[in-house]
Amino acid sequence: MGRLQSSDRSGSDFADATGATTTSQERIARSNRRPTPASKAAKASSEGDVVINVAQVCNENDVVKSSELVRVQFRLYCCTEFGDSVAVAGSHEKLGDWQPDQALKLAHRRQVDKRLRDCWETELELPAGTTFEYKFIRLLGNDVHRVQWEVGPDRRAIVQRTANDFCIIESEWERTFVHFSIYFPTKEGQRLYVTGDPLEIGRWVEPGPVPMALTAEEERLETGGKGRRWELTISVPTTLSKFGYRYVLVDERANQTIWEREPNRYAVLEHAVNGLLECRDANFVASLDFDEIPPDLYIGPYPQTPEHVEAMHQAGITAVLNLQTDEDFAHRNISWPALEAKYKELSMQIIRYPIPDFNAEALERLLPGAVRALDTAVKTGQVVYVHCTAGMGRAPAVVVAYLVWCRGMSLPDALDYVRRHRSVAAPNVSVLEKVLRNPL
Repeated sequence: MGRLQSSDRSGSDFADATGATTTSQERIARSNRRPTPASKAAKASSEGDVVINVAQVCNENDVVKSSELVRVQFRLYCCTEFGDSVAVAGSHEKLGDWQPDQALKLAHRRQVDKRLRDCWETELELPAGTTFEYKFIRLLGNDVHRVQWEVGPDRRAIVQRTANDFCIIESEWERTFVHFSIYFPTKEGQRLYVTGDPLEIGRWVEPGPVPMALTAEEERLETGGKGRRWELTISVPTTLSKFGYRYVLVDERANQTIWEREPNRYAVLEHAVNGLLECRDANFVASLDFDEIPPDLYIGPYPQTPEHVEAMHQAGITAVLNLQTDEDFAHRNISWPALEAKYKELSMQIIRYPIPDFNAEALERLLPGAVRALDTAVKTGQVVYVHCTAGMGRAPAVVVAYLVWCRGMSLPDALDYVRRHRSVAAPNVSVLEKVLRNPL
């Protein structure tokens, strides 16, 4: 359980879980009352590899409390010294209402790695849907009057039953787990990486992007289909409020590295629940890589700059059907006025028909109108560029429906035709099957 310590701890020094050296007096000086968010600088050093149980965490606003009791297991990885104990204090009465002497103690289970980290666990039962705030504390020498609180903001928890029939709240001392997950249909020899501000994902350039791994099995995607996702779990300091990141596609055969061209994505740590922040992403957009759907359609991602609009014009495109919403514009920091001005300068027709992303009900309701708008443009002789954000879901769905309703194709033939020309197309087939039962 770590190094033996002297019985007189008033002046002894030690290295805590983040690697910072503090004295026993400094440790004891931390109040045994509920702490306010600390301003301590975040440490970027990694604590090592630990196998993490990753689960989809629901939104607190969607939680419905019930009388059903759920086993809740707290699991903490931290460095401890001989004679110390660990507890969890929080806003729930079973966690002592933030009082250290009433906090729920954890039991030492095992040492997990060579860095002297230990695994501590405890269990209790709470009604499903219970929400509370909590922090882990160290009781120095197992003394409730000598308490070291975790730095950083209070952690949040939502009690929910998982596939294992109990709720696991798994954490590292003063760190939060972050799970990156993205669907992108890579080819043989290609692999997705992630990088960003924290050292744990490479600090952008040095040491550089960190490789992700494919899930073992296919799962249900936001677009309604199934596929294997790329994923990676890291831990970052709890004092880190948010950080930027991007995905990188590495083609080992072609010796190519393709970076996402979009503005940075952001992970906001205050959204973490049960010790875990889920960064579940669905789009990877490397460049303005659009595909022709002969004879008079194109599908692709959104143009980001006037130069992209110029490239579309040079390809022979004369009209644009934009399926993005105002929320998409805000989320991606899209300068619509600049794009609109370029479209007008090149005499390109602009058609906006917003369809919310990852919303099957909205797609079902709005698909006929989008197809009518596309059909009208094509009938006037336009070569139309149909785009959503990534050109993977909404845009292919509109084009497939157009080919069925207006060109007389069967749904399987239309899907095959679009996918043959745009390999990353992943429209919501279940919505298409339902909508296309009816005439336009």
